Formats: sequence, structure tokens, C-alpha cells
Amino acid sequence: MGNCQIRFELVHFKRPVIFYSNGYETYIWDDARYSSYRQIYGFYSFKSLENLRFKHQYANKELERNNPDLSIVERPYQIEAIKTLSRKFQDQGRKALIIQATGTGKTRVAIALSELLIREHWAQRILFLCDRRELRKQADDAFKDFLRSEPRCVIGATNKVPTDSRIYIATYPGMMNRFAQFDVGFFDLIIADESHRSIYNRYKDLFDYFDALQVGLTATPVKFISRNTFKMFDCTDTQPTFEFGLDKAIENEPPYLVPFKVKDVTTEFLRDGIHYNQLSEEQQKQLEADLGEEIAKQTTIKGSQIGKKIFSESTDTHILENLMENGIKDATGSLIGKTIIFAQRQDHAEHLEQLFCKLYPQYGARVCKVIHNKIHKVDNLITEFKEPNNDFRIAISVDMLDTGIDVPEVVNLVFAKPVMSWVKFWQMIGRGTRLCPNLFGLGKDKKEFLIFDHYGNFKYFEEEYEEPEDVKSVSLLQSTFLARLDFAKAALVHSDIDGFDIATKLLAADINDLPNDSISVKKHLRIVHQLQQTQLIIEFSAATQHILLDKIAPLMDARVLKEKEAIAFDKLIALTQESLIRKSSAYDTYKAQILTEVSSLAVNIQAVRQKAELIKAVQTQAYWSDMTVSTLEQLRLELRLLMQFKQANTTGGVWDTPTTTTQDGEVQIIEKEISLSNNEAMLYRKKLKEILDQMIDSNTVLQKIRQQQPVEEGELQMLTSTVLSEHPNIEIDVLNKFYGRTAAELHLTIQDIVGLDPKAVEQHFREFLYNHPQLTARQVQFLNLLQAYISQNGGIIIDKLYEAPFTGVHPESLDGLFTPDDVTDLIHVMKPFVKKQPPEQRIA
Repeated sequence: MGNCQIRFELVHFKRPVIFYSNGYETYIWDDARYSSYRQIYGFYSFKSLENLRFKHQYANKELERNNPDLSIVERPYQIEAIKTLSRKFQDQGRKALIIQATGTGKTRVAIALSELLIREHWAQRILFLCDRRELRKQADDAFKDFLRSEPRCVIGATNKVPTDSRIYIATYPGMMNRFAQFDVGFFDLIIADESHRSIYNRYKDLFDYFDALQVGLTATPVKFISRNTFKMFDCTDTQPTFEFGLDKAIENEPPYLVPFKVKDVTTEFLRDGIHYNQLSEEQQKQLEADLGEEIAKQTTIKGSQIGKKIFSESTDTHILENLMENGIKDATGSLIGKTIIFAQRQDHAEHLEQLFCKLYPQYGARVCKVIHNKIHKVDNLITEFKEPNNDFRIAISVDMLDTGIDVPEVVNLVFAKPVMSWVKFWQMIGRGTRLCPNLFGLGKDKKEFLIFDHYGNFKYFEEEYEEPEDVKSVSLLQSTFLARLDFAKAALVHSDIDGFDIATKLLAADINDLPNDSISVKKHLRIVHQLQQTQLIIEFSAATQHILLDKIAPLMDARVLKEKEAIAFDKLIALTQESLIRKSSAYDTYKAQILTEVSSLAVNIQAVRQKAELIKAVQTQAYWSDMTVSTLEQLRLELRLLMQFKQANTTGGVWDTPTTTTQDGEVQIIEKEISLSNNEAMLYRKKLKEILDQMIDSNTVLQKIRQQQPVEEGELQMLTSTVLSEHPNIEIDVLNKFYGRTAAELHLTIQDIVGLDPKAVEQHFREFLYNHPQLTARQVQFLNLLQAYISQNGGIIIDKLYEAPFTGVHPESLDGLFTPDDVTDLIHVMKPFVKKQPPEQRIA
């Protein structure tokens, strides 16, 4: 085949793209760009082939040696991320996974990568996928801000999608309903925001269908990303293509995210629950008055279920009062700062809002409002909360503000619910991590935020949490197929001919219902056709049973779920038939369920009335006295379509949660230290700097040293005197001699301790980075290490460049990474920060 390509190229002066197929598997061989062929699930349209030819001719083969648009991304780690991806694509990789903490600019990285690939002719059409409509709007606004000239299309506004846009933005469900409108080669790049296990489990067809470069974005820490997600983006377990996590972002100099303090605030009810027998006499009387004596005496509710099974006014009062008294206030100190309260569910959120209005009528609904998806025009409410200077300060959220919503002004998070998912928990914490300059007045930036944890979430994740296995949930269609498979096996083992015929015919009907155009079905189409066109199911060998269980059952999700209640009844009958054949004790349980289903049919519906005789018979003992699988099958056929007419159970709705005014007990507040990093060296260094760091904001001499400005001898003496007066145990002169410096060089010693202004250092190196767009990802990584080292250590000794951490990037450090000319330029840039080699360091 390679010779054919060469001959074609010699005659037509163009390298051909080859597609080949045996009717089941289809492959593309594009050896002008890739060394190996790959499987695809359709053919390119003529227009997509033209696009591919354009990339052959004009795509920049040295993609890595081009800077992204620095008006979109300016932070060094963002540039490093894009260059790392560029390198992978340049080296024929087609998938990548980026881990970036919430608030570090994942969307900006995605936009800058899109701009670079468009500019360098690697991509003409790009698809950005996200979880929800709110995030879709947020992504659309971001692309509009930074790539205004590129035509965009928000998929979901109409069923028909235009094909002449450059940027396409969609939710995963929205795209699943429409991706068949495009050919497999339509998109050049797919960016998947918040890539985690649900992407793999529910939307994998999207990524298999499109023959495009694919990038996953997630804020989930490495250890909580599933193996399937790493595999999906061609990464080794625990090794993403690029990572910049929460600890790096907070501990960076300058910090890119804000740290937080945790206050574990619990009450007696939240710690121990509400158990009638454990309450005081006074509490018992109040509970009886609220719930009624009979219900009260049976009450036993866990602390985690308060707000779900029962509303405790006293408990929720403590939660709200604690926020108003101890939460971070605004610049005036008179009103609470922007706050998100995470509530159990909608009725709990509304209960908290009503209670707030009762406790603080002077603020009321002007300050505190509920946000959940049942509120009319909830998007407008979210937009209002995002406005920085209005009175809407407390948003009580039910799932709407947990992920993806950016409000930098948020300074308080209140967990008024337990959270069971580590991924979601840290996404929720991410709502407070964003920087917010001048939040408390000019020069008074947001330095931290508070987390009020009322339901022991941090304790749960530290002591009890276990990551769930990465197992896909079984759908109704799949579980029904599996029930029928077990029915067939039981019939075979017990030589029940009628049962075997019924079960195998049902299995065959399910397989015939599989859609051939589904990607998951196409992967196994050869096997599907064999089962459809041969006697394999009737023969029902052990090998066939294994295929049905292992290969075919998971494909049932590709079928369209019609008549959900009817399918559920099908499953129940199959389970009953199997238990009848096996004479299992489960038979009586399934029989009772059938009776319940049949007796719940609405007799006022004409279709039900037409089957009144059968329905009445089913509820007699005589009907069940000599039951067979054939009788059950006839029952299924007669009643399955009537199951849609079952009478709804109107009891136990979400709006009848009882409320008690029973007085809660002791409030307990524990401040928790949350360590984000295990880097002991960093933690130790911070400890040493603590004294001088506390003085920097108020001491002009320290500020001048940090900015590398000249310092007079008298200023140094005054600084020394100030330090000694407050900390008499510190011997600065001895420390100065240790570094081999004179008294006049004391400022250099202090500079070693407090470091340099990281913003100034970053700005100094940014010019070099901008003027050398051809730098590779590893060169940018080296620069990021260099400026971090200089900021932390007040400068650098040249010899240190040939030690760790620099040799971790390349064994020969800068000599192995840069050309001689670039090394010269870099040394010139470093010159203001180069320190002389000290003499042997020892204290006499």
C-alpha cells in the first residue's frame, strides 16, 4: 500500500489519504502526518478531506516553537501547558489530559490552544464540550472575549447545526443527540471540560466517533482520577500530560489561588443525631409537640440527615448565626462578604432562606437568596450574584453553584450538607480559591477564605472515605437483557423447553433492536451480525453465553429506551420466570411485586378497563396455583403497555419534611489545619521566613530590599534594631557572617531570607519568554523553575544551575536545553539576580 501512495504522489504531486475497510472495521492511513494507521467509524466528507489536505500543505510542523497568544494566557505555567500539548501533538500523539486546579485558567488554556492551532493551520473546526448549560454560556462568553473574530456556534439552540462556524460549544448531552449530523472528520480538535469517569461511562461514543485531536481538562486531583480517564486520553495511570494542582497554585510565588481556613462547627444534633430516647425531658416534649407523640417516640435520625429527613430550626439557626458572626465581612466590615451555602436539597434551601429572613429581617431576601434549577430564570439570579458590589451576599445553592461558576469575591463557604464525592467536594471548595485584588479596598487583596464545615466533611474524607470502583452503572435495558439471559440459562439447566424458547426469542429480539449506527455497536458489529444471522443463540453454547454476557449486554445501552414502565415490567417477569424454574425462594418476592404493580393500575383508564377480567384474575390465589413460565409470558404481553397507567404514589413528597423547634445542644468549633503539600522543605522554609514576612507590609526597608532597591547603612541598622527589639533571640550579625558577608551586605542576607518580590521577578522574565516564542515546553519549564528559585532565595549562584531541581529538567541543565545564543541571552536576563559564591559556610 505504501508503494501505491508513492506512485500516486509521483503522478498527482499529492500524498493520498487511504481509507480501507472490510465492511466491519474501517481504518484511515494518513502517512503524510502519522506513521501508523488508526481505526475510525465512518468516512470523511469531501469538505473534511479538503480540510485534511490543507493541513498537509500548510500546518506548521514545529508547533511547539510558537508561543500562544499572550493576551489570552500570560502565566508561565499556562504557556508551559500549551507547549507541552503542542509537543505531544507534534510527536504524533492525538490525545492529552490537563489537570489544573479550579481558578488557574483551564478555559483560557483551552482558548489559547485553539487560537494557536488555528493560527498554525492545525485546526479549522473546534468543539468545546462542558457539563451544563450554565457552563456552556460561560465558555461562549470566554471565547467571545478572546477570539471575537472567529465565528461561533452554540449547539442546542436548534436541532439543525450550521457547518460554517469555527468554534462549536455544546453540553455533552446536547452533542450526543446531534453528533451523527457531522462526518467523522468534521472536527480537528475536541476539548472536554471536567473530564472524569462520567465522560468515559456515558459519552465515550463522542470521542470514539470523531477522528480529532482530543484534550481533556479537569481540576480533579491526580489520585482521584479514574484509570479509564487516563486511558481515554492516552496517558499512563497517574501521569497526565500536564499538571498544575491546587497545592502548586497556592504555594506558588506569587500565589495564583487563595488559601483557606477550615472551621469545623457542629452542634449536639449534628454530632449525635436526634434520637428520642436520648433527648432530655424538655426536648422530648417539644419534639412531641412538633411531630405528634406517636411519631416523635419513633424518631431516630442521624446527624447527616438533619436538613433531609427533618428540619431543625435550632440547628440551622446556629449555622446561620455562626456565618453572620464569624464569617469574613466586606470592606466596610458591616455586611457579610459573598457567601455560598451548600444546602441538602431544594426544600432545605428554602427553609434556610425563610429562617434567615426571620433572624435578620433588616437584610432579608435582599441579601440572602436561594439558587436551584427549579427557579424561573435562574441564570439571571446567578448573574446577579456574580455582580461584585450589590447586596446579594448569600447564595443558598442546591447543585447550581457547586462547580464551574466563577465568583472571585466569594470569601465564605458553608457546608450545610454532607458530601460523599471527593471530586465534587474539591470542586465546591474551588468556588472560593480565586484571587480577587482590591476586594477590601485599594491594595487590600483577598488573602484567604473561610470554610464552615457543619457536617464533618473534612473528617469524613480524612478518616472514612474510600474511592468508589470505576464501574459503570447498569441501565434498565442492560439489566433486563441480563435477567433474560439468566432465565435462558435456568431453562437450559432444568430442561424447560417452553422457558428456553421464550427466553432465547426475547434475547434475539433485543439483539435485533440494536442500532447499527451506534459507535459502541459498530465496534462489535461482526459479532452482532453473527448472532442475528445464525443459530448461535438457539445453540446457546458456553462460548455464546460468554459473548452475550461480556460483549452484547453492555451494548443494550445503545438502544432507545421506549416505554420505561413496560421494560421494567419485562424485567420483573423475567426474574419471576427464572426463580419459578429454579424453585428459588425469591419467587414469592417477585410474585408480590407483580401483584403490587397490577393492583396499582388506574381503573379509570379505558385501556385498563378492557383488561379488567385478567387484572381481577391475577389477584386471586387460583391464578397462581399452577403457574408456568408460559402463563407469565402471556401476562407480560397482555399488561406490559398498561404499566404506564399505574397510579402515582402521592405520599412522601419532598415538600412534607417535618420541622422541629426542639432546642439543639452545645456548639463546638474546631479550627482545622489542612496541609495541601507534603513538601517538607517548603513548609520549613516558610517557617523561617515567618518573622520577616510579617513585617514586610509595614516596613519600608524590607520592601526596598525585596524590590532590589539601594539601602542605606542607617536603614539597615534601624531594621536590625527593630528586629532585635521584638525578637531578641535572633542574632543577625552571626547569620550575616555565616553567609560570609560584611555588615554593609546585610541586605543581601535578608534578601536570601525574605526572597524577592515574585511579581517583579516574573515580570522581568516575562520579557525573555515573550521575545523567544520558539522555546520548547521543557525550556519554559526550566524558566518557571528558575524564576521560582530566584524569588524564594533572593537570587541565584550560577553553580546552583547545575544542581537539582534544574538538572531534573535536563541532566546538563541550561547547556543541554538552550542554544549558545539563548544561553547568552538568559545569563544577561539573570544578571540582576546573580549572587557571588560565598566562602565556605561555617559558624566559628
